[in-house]
Amino acid sequence: MGRLKTLALGRYRVGYGMGLVINNDFSLGKLGMLSTLGRSQNNIRAHSSTMQANYLQGAAAKVELLKGLDLNVFASWRKIDATLTDDGYIQTIRSDGYHRTQTEMDKKNNAEQTVAGGHLNYFHKGFHAGITGTFSHLSRDLHPATALYRTYYAKGNDIWNASVDYGYRGARLTFNGETATGSCGAIASLNALSWKATGDLSLMAVQRFYSKKYHALFSRSFSEGGRIQNESGIYVGATWQPSRKFQLMAYSDYAYFPWPRYQVSLASHVWDHLVQMTWKPSQWKIGLRYRLKRREQDTDEGQALKWKNEHRGRLSAEYDGGIWNSRTQADMAYSRFSENSFGWMVTEQIQGRFKWLKASASIAYFHTDDFDSRLYAYERGMLYSFNFPVFYGEGIRYWVMAQAHIMSSFVLTVKVGTTNYFDRSVIGTGYQQVNHSAMTDLEIQGRVRF
Repeated sequence: MGRLKTLALGRYRVGYGMGLVINNDFSLGKLGMLSTLGRSQNNIRAHSSTMQANYLQGAAAKVELLKGLDLNVFASWRKIDATLTDDGYIQTIRSDGYHRTQTEMDKKNNAEQTVAGGHLNYFHKGFHAGITGTFSHLSRDLHPATALYRTYYAKGNDIWNASVDYGYRGARLTFNGETATGSCGAIASLNALSWKATGDLSLMAVQRFYSKKYHALFSRSFSEGGRIQNESGIYVGATWQPSRKFQLMAYSDYAYFPWPRYQVSLASHVWDHLVQMTWKPSQWKIGLRYRLKRREQDTDEGQALKWKNEHRGRLSAEYDGGIWNSRTQADMAYSRFSENSFGWMVTEQIQGRFKWLKASASIAYFHTDDFDSRLYAYERGMLYSFNFPVFYGEGIRYWVMAQAHIMSSFVLTVKVGTTNYFDRSVIGTGYQQVNHSAMTDLEIQGRVRF
């Protein structure tokens, strides 16, 4: 609408630069970094997820000031869930959005958060540069628990962050980066370089340095430890696609954590390696993946750190017949730490498309020694939702989902699934305990198009 490029009213999400200051959008992780080539983002979008957390509430706008120069501004006020101390301080800001038990209800909406900020971005002939600033005020002081690994977590009720992002996007060379600081007085920096060496081969390198003292309440970006804090590392990856039918992707990532982390009482290291092959002959798609992760972790005996080795593999075959398609997948996991742990799972999924109906079904059998060899599998969900459920022990998981287009304006989606365990008679604990070996879930969604 003229110079107004984007306007959001209500619940929304924003992401600027490489996400070191603010990014409450979804991230695909290390393999996704190869697919996106480390591109920075500058966007405002609606909060369409069913999750009752991880969003801003108020207004956001993107305005074109001059050709190539855009200004983003946003403001938000909302109540947040928090765990409080006896003195009324915030010990933990909860972000799971669950309100299922009395304990979770006691933590609902017991603090308020006001956020304001903006992003100024300039783009010209492939070069881009931007400035991001945010200020957050909490109605209660934030006092994290006194565990050693929480020493440098955010504290107080007024927190600000600022950053500069920069980069160049060319036909063969792309560079993106962001360097941030804030009221913490520390630095975080992330830089990604990708190069299309030939028509078949793309190379990528990512460097990050996140000071142990850096913190930002809304940061989300590339990391091994899950937080934009207390981490330094180098990531290198490659994508080789000599033909439209064959693709090979691989990466190696090294991370160093100078300060203790959860279940790690000393400075530690992590090595993560992955290789993935995809072959598409005709209507088939064959996939093969292997991942090795080595991480240092505390032993049960409280001795010095010990390496924990995790091997994970996947073999899949997909067939696309137009109306019908299917996917067969085999997963394995092997963990070596205090004890060895092995697990495997076989999954079969089928989907059919008709004029007004789309139906899919899946069944999986899993068998693991314990939680260390747990397995994950992507599962289709309703619109705006999906999940990667975790499986361990022995059992089967099966589900059926159907989507019907009733008339031209109404879509009805129904999904029912059951997880049946063979090695236990009780599922879960506390208020979520199911006194049976099987658990069934039902989801129904109706959508009206105007």
